[in-house]
Amino acid sequence: MKIYLVEYINSDVYKLLKEKYEFTDKIEECDIVISRNLIIDKTFIDKAKNLKCAAMYGTGVDGIDLDYAKSKGITVFNAPKFNSLSVAELNVSLMLAISRKLEKGIHDTKVESVIDYSGMLGNEITGKTVGFVGLGKISMLTAKMLKFGFECNIKGWSRTKKNIDYINETTLDDVLDSDYVILGLALNDETRHFINLEKLTKMKKTTYLINACRGGLVAHDDLVYALKNNIIRGYATDVFEHEPVDINDELLKLNVLSLPHVGGNTEESLYRVGIKIKEQIDDFLAGKEPEFKIV
Repeated sequence: MKIYLVEYINSDVYKLLKEKYEFTDKIEECDIVISRNLIIDKTFIDKAKNLKCAAMYGTGVDGIDLDYAKSKGITVFNAPKFNSLSVAELNVSLMLAISRKLEKGIHDTKVESVIDYSGMLGNEITGKTVGFVGLGKISMLTAKMLKFGFECNIKGWSRTKKNIDYINETTLDDVLDSDYVILGLALNDETRHFINLEKLTKMKKTTYLINACRGGLVAHDDLVYALKNNIIRGYATDVFEHEPVDINDELLKLNVLSLPHVGGNTEESLYRVGIKIKEQIDDFLAGKEPEFKIV
């Protein structure tokens, strides 16, 4: 069995896979594809004529044409929640970085001969109100860190009640009226551009919006308008609707702190995810249903 793998995975997992399987960088040859950020659409699937299963090395499968894969008899599975801790830590990192203007400070230290300390005046996150839109595993872990590590007031909204003792579950409008709004939704047809101008105007002028989920959750032009017109204070993100991001994107010229989609990119996270992916590949080839089969 040949595995198409052209992205970095944990080195220990790679060695374990290599003991049993052959790797290829030719789509036409592969029986299995392991993807972190690949677009597995109709064109990819048609080219991969031997493809039997697609393994998402993480959680989100919005880059895979699930309907077409199913029609071709291709099994798709992922490894959800195993990178949640890394993404939760990044949520907190994004809050701290944009609040303390770390990007500007790092730049000025390396480039400027005279530091403008007034431009480095930031905010503490301790004791602030943080609202979570969506209460999945990542949101729950982030909320716990902020509640017990920074004494934040935690509010949350979800379509279904979660009954988490350290989160005040309330209305969406109440959640949006927070010092920080953290997105915790999966991206699908219902949630695409969930954060639009209507919802942005319900936030405070001092609100920071944090997004380490998917760029498509936020309507790009509405966000640009909101930042230009001081409807919200700033945006810290690890994701964009179209990746890699265009360096000429107007959004990057505003009060935006951006990273290149590295939320789950820690050795610990990639090991946990990788082991679960390997287990499911082994199961699939042994005729068993993968634990986290999607189609």
